[in-house]
Amino acid sequence: ALCSALSDVLAGRQACPAEISSGLLRALFRREPGVDDFSGQAELAEHTLTRRECEVLRLIGHGLANKEIARALNISVATVKHHVHNVLEKLQLPGRTQAMRRVRAAPWIACLHEAS
Repeated sequence: ALCSALSDVLAGRQACPAEISSGLLRALFRREPGVDDFSGQAELAEHTLTRRECEVLRLIGHGLANKEIARALNISVATVKHHVHNVLEKLQLPGRTQAMRRVRAAPWIACLHEAS
């Protein structure tokens, strides 16, 4: 039921204050380590990704190219490349495709910084 409610919140079908949803997600991952391939990654992302890196990761998840991300965030393509490099390094991912898959499978990774 909790997972269903959180999915509704993330999909925008239900309103939940950011402080509550962020706390619930952190508690969920602390209580059940090893539940899936992304266990611990949400907490890692929360402590290491900057706000801008979270925004870039979210847009990568939507399938945007660097140029499109630069336009959406009003920053240079070089800056986007820098952020993408940092995201891949911090999440220990070999490439952009894996980052896209990760954020699509676990969208809260790109939202935790915004909620905290």
